[in-house]
Amino acid sequence: MNYLQQAVTTATRRSSRRLAQLAGAVALACAILPSAQASTTIDFENAPLNLLGNGDYFTDNGFYVNAFSNSALGQPGDLVGVVAQGSDQSCWNMACPSEASNPSRYVMGLNDGYLDITHTTGQAFSIQSFDASFVGAYDSITYPTVPGLLRIQGFLSNGTSLTQTYSLGGMSSSGFQFGHFLTSGAFATTQFVEVAIFGFVCNTAGNCNAFSSNQGQFAIDNIATNGIAPVPEPETWLMFGSGLLGLAAVARRRRQAADAAAATATAA
Repeated sequence: MNYLQQAVTTATRRSSRRLAQLAGAVALACAILPSAQASTTIDFENAPLNLLGNGDYFTDNGFYVNAFSNSALGQPGDLVGVVAQGSDQSCWNMACPSEASNPSRYVMGLNDGYLDITHTTGQAFSIQSFDASFVGAYDSITYPTVPGLLRIQGFLSNGTSLTQTYSLGGMSSSGFQFGHFLTSGAFATTQFVEVAIFGFVCNTAGNCNAFSSNQGQFAIDNIATNGIAPVPEPETWLMFGSGLLGLAAVARRRRQAADAAAATATAA
């Protein structure tokens, strides 16, 4: 068995353990949770300050936050993100958001990596708003007015998805700044079982691409969620759990096929 096969086997075993935990959480939710929960903001204040490798995850305010590489050659541990403290300005020679725009804790997606978010009970949720900034790969170059885009892709339990894309602000005299963004339309009112977040990098001609340069980087914070779906009745939770496990098992493969195809197109 070569190294890649060993890595895949290790990742598969880890996923199986996590899916088993998720199934148990769904069962527990049916017994103890009410039919709906209040709005929750994923603010990362409880997340450990740490580098995020491909396959790493943590929990924050009732959500799993996973970090993944989109590269077909991605290996476990490849650097794809970091939990950062805005008041700490050490940024590895990258162009990070200014401390003034967000001194608190936030997450950066690096090297074309993406974040994958699910509720710890497996229930659905909607995204209402978030704060985000572009993260430059270098601190000594000039960036265009729109240096990058942020795309959020929400997956429904039937396997379909919706996306919204946002333009991230350019560099000011004090550096990149966090902006506040609201979701809209059907995306804002749809409850998803899983959400993927990734970045595009743009050139001076206005062409933007993802997953092709290791420069589609972003910072995100204060993800406001709302309207967690009702807990399934006891007689239906097993069917729901089985479907969710099946969805989780193919989610990453599906994302890489759908998102990579979409990301290769040039965004104006």
